[in-house]
Amino acid sequence: MDDESVPPGGDVGAADEAEPSLSDDLLLDLLDALVEERGRVPAARVLGVNYRTLASCCDTRQVSRRMRQALADFRERGSDGNGETVTSYSERPPDGDGAALRERVAELEDENTELRELADEQAIRLEELNRRVAELEDSKQAEGATEIVGTAEIVDADSDGVNPHEQGDKVGQGWIPPRRRPGMPDAGVITLEEQPDEEFAFGPAAALVAEWRQLRVGGGKVSNSVGRAEAAVRRWELEAELLGDYRLTLPPDTYTLDDARRADHIRWRRDALAEARRKLRLAKRARLLRQVITLGTWRK
Repeated sequence: MDDESVPPGGDVGAADEAEPSLSDDLLLDLLDALVEERGRVPAARVLGVNYRTLASCCDTRQVSRRMRQALADFRERGSDGNGETVTSYSERPPDGDGAALRERVAELEDENTELRELADEQAIRLEELNRRVAELEDSKQAEGATEIVGTAEIVDADSDGVNPHEQGDKVGQGWIPPRRRPGMPDAGVITLEEQPDEEFAFGPAAALVAEWRQLRVGGGKVSNSVGRAEAAVRRWELEAELLGDYRLTLPPDTYTLDDARRADHIRWRRDALAEARRKLRLAKRARLLRQVITLGTWRK
């Protein structure tokens, strides 16, 4: 700064002492004139401060040390002829539509700044949500991998010691019922009565279908409770296997099930199987208790 930047009425060399003598009212008038002329965002750019610092000063009417220094520097630049003085800001007459247009542009710039700040906050929240979703997906994938490994170990353990004839019963796992042909029932739909060409329609599941029909007819005729419970367990096992492994359809349905309905049928058959197994355990305990009470004379 040269010697010409001396405040009015001051001595040469007293420029550094002029800034503290500026009152808050004078600085706020200068700020108001600058904001009215250019808007808050351009005014902050001219003063060399960020938007929030300027907005805080305008709203609270409190001049911080940073704003005091910026306004004093701006005033000195205006007095040196390098910028516009406070008088030029405060006394400039409005130019009608041009002033209104500049005011509207300033308002839009303020709104744009606020929107950018809001967008930044939303981006931070979105990033946090994405991180949480990724953590949940990773945890679910880890749980799924653990279940798959456990299932594979069980299958390997069950397959040990099984002879080739027993393994041959599992060939129906990937079997799909054939298309309907003339003279045969709808492929894959089981009926209560045996139909022609069932070996072709049901493939490797034909023997299981025959067993299922016998259980439906004679399962409830067993005289003792343990036998009836065992028949019920076997029936639900067969139905779950026929529906899930062989993709067949059981009565009363007469058309092939879609995937959604098939999943529902399998689910409630498995629930029924769990209940039947519970009843079987109770029946065996009751039989054992009766045998103990009757000293082994009761056999049924």
